[in-house]
Amino acid sequence: MSFGDELRRIRTTRSLSLRQLAKMVHYTPGHLSKVETGRKLPTVQLALRCDEVLDTGGRLMALRGDDGLPSPAQLPSASAAFVGRAAELRQLVTAVADGGRSGSPCVVEVTGPPGVGKSALALRLAHQVAPHFTGGQLYADLARRGPGDRTYTVHDILWDFLSALGVQPSAIPSGPEHRITLYRSTVARRRILVLLDNVSGPEQIMPLLPSSGECAVVVTSRRRLNSLELRHDQRVPLGPLGEDESVALLRLLIGPERTAEESGVLERVAAYCEYLPLALRIAGERVATRANYSAHQLATDLATAGNRLDVLRSAGLLTVRGSFSWSYEALDGDAARLFRLLSTYWVGPVPVDAAAAVGGLSATRARALLDALVQAHLLKNVGGNRYTFHELLRAFAEERAVAEESEDDLTAARRRALDWFVRTAHAATELLTPAWSPAPALGPPLASATRFADRRDALDWCEEQAPNLVTVTRTAVEIGDYAASWKAPVAFTGFLYLRRHWRVWIVAHQIGVVGARETQDRYGEACLLHNLGFAYVEERRFDEARSHLQQALALRREIGDRIGEAWTLTLMGFLYRALLRPEEAVAHFRLAVRVFGAQGRPESGRMALAGLGDVLRTTRRYDEALEQLRTALKNAWAVGDRQAAGFVLSCLGTTYQELGRLDEALGCLDQALAILREHDDRWGEAAVLRHRGRLLHEIGDLDLARGAWKQALAVFEALGSAQAEEIRSQLWGIDLFERICRTRRGIW
Repeated sequence: MSFGDELRRIRTTRSLSLRQLAKMVHYTPGHLSKVETGRKLPTVQLALRCDEVLDTGGRLMALRGDDGLPSPAQLPSASAAFVGRAAELRQLVTAVADGGRSGSPCVVEVTGPPGVGKSALALRLAHQVAPHFTGGQLYADLARRGPGDRTYTVHDILWDFLSALGVQPSAIPSGPEHRITLYRSTVARRRILVLLDNVSGPEQIMPLLPSSGECAVVVTSRRRLNSLELRHDQRVPLGPLGEDESVALLRLLIGPERTAEESGVLERVAAYCEYLPLALRIAGERVATRANYSAHQLATDLATAGNRLDVLRSAGLLTVRGSFSWSYEALDGDAARLFRLLSTYWVGPVPVDAAAAVGGLSATRARALLDALVQAHLLKNVGGNRYTFHELLRAFAEERAVAEESEDDLTAARRRALDWFVRTAHAATELLTPAWSPAPALGPPLASATRFADRRDALDWCEEQAPNLVTVTRTAVEIGDYAASWKAPVAFTGFLYLRRHWRVWIVAHQIGVVGARETQDRYGEACLLHNLGFAYVEERRFDEARSHLQQALALRREIGDRIGEAWTLTLMGFLYRALLRPEEAVAHFRLAVRVFGAQGRPESGRMALAGLGDVLRTTRRYDEALEQLRTALKNAWAVGDRQAAGFVLSCLGTTYQELGRLDEALGCLDQALAILREHDDRWGEAAVLRHRGRLLHEIGDLDLARGAWKQALAVFEALGSAQAEEIRSQLWGIDLFERICRTRRGIW
């Protein structure tokens, strides 16, 4: 149906004469007659006026067609320095090429954190597909501010769009609904591309969506617009660039002449920029626009984490800090507060329970706020209950925390985080090494510790948090939370022993000693000195071990901690065992057993008995050695200490081997191996496998010996242990022996 036919039909249906309609639209009856009969084309203004007075919902404007309307070309220029994003660009081009559905435009969304390059990708896409949209291209930045810093509204954007489409200002309705209707009528049956940049929510863009399936809309947003009706392949999330792409972008920005001799430094700059395109562009611009400023100097300036946001600002108004601020200021108050306080948490993933502790919140509320921060791309969910910062965002959060939180509030957040860490580490140790000497009483809870489903869950938590232990302990001393400064390393010792992280163990305990002494906490100091002695024995730093253990023993006797005294005596026995001073070792082990017994805790002396039996073996007192080891094993089974049982079985295996009772020795080692694997004690497992290989070699089963040593080698290599080389030598010996045997058989 033509425009004139439809106009006549509507007019007659409503019993309007040409004269009456002419008076309503301010045109002559003769002009309207020629339009109805097709002798004159309707102008845009006439079509818009008829739609308005007849309330047709834009039907007449749609019938008018595109004749005479301008084709807007509002797209800003795309950046010439564009690197990567090939897969994302292909996905978006394919989605736009597929087009929309009947009565619905194709809508694609590019989401991601601030500074990740959403606008750059969207503009690259828009310019690539623009030739397919013959009706023109419209562009609006929804983060734009109007005169006097006035908010630039959707109503303003509609005015701009309609003007660009050729609608006279006098014909643009003042009311929002009529303006939306006119916009959709104007773009109906035209191939228009609309790029909406920096959208904060779906309510902003719904009025700007054309109703025609011939149109396409490209949206960029820092938050996922869940209520938009998008096909699953039309939403593209962006993350930082890869290292190679980041370096390529820097080279492109700085120029080949300036980067020819910058080997390695661009990789450092890219890493400091966290591979964030905005940061990379600003960094590259700093070098490119300053003849005497090199990439080496830039890397030096960026090396100070607290200085990076100041360095990453351009000569104009563009800054990484400003980009982050836009997302931050859009948060509600609770989410913004949690974002700030999370900067007080140490490096690495933040569990939900930790965030709850930091913010003084319930876990349910903390999760809701964390998810809001993920939606705003200010945090990233890295699986399950764990969230993490982009490091530049962490620096920004620290700035906001200093600016907006009192020092008392920041200290309180750190104290809650420390309390959570100590309690959770203690809960992990109770699962990993349940029969160890009791950890100190922790007092009434200030925050809920993480609950672990099983040993694997506890191990995973410890693996993730172990790198923070030194920072945690140091933070506790710095803010005066001296109890946490010694409880944190003590609570973490179960895991540190399983993984033999002696360097972390030693440094954390040394810092903890400072905190314990600051408040004259004799019990805490004794625990730390005892544990330091343990680590020094394992590190074969025997003079330091003896000094620390003697101090711990004196303190425990001073405060009447008899059970602690017995444990320190046990450890001193192992020290003298390592020093090859068997009689002193025997004396300390026997004294430890007596002290445990005097306290009504004879089963607690199982490790002292095990050490005693092993020392007696070295002096060939086999009958007494077996007696002590069997008693130790009985006590370990009685209290459910399977790890101690594993150690005792290993000692029994060695004793039986020296007695020539090889089958019994092999049986003990197999039991020990099963227990150590059950408890994920990789070092203990490798040691028993090595011992098992020696035993099988002695028996003459070279194939099984080789198998045991290969397993031990794999574990030692995974742990980065120098003992792997010893295993290689043993395997080489077996291979050499077999080659010699084959050669001799050939000669014979």
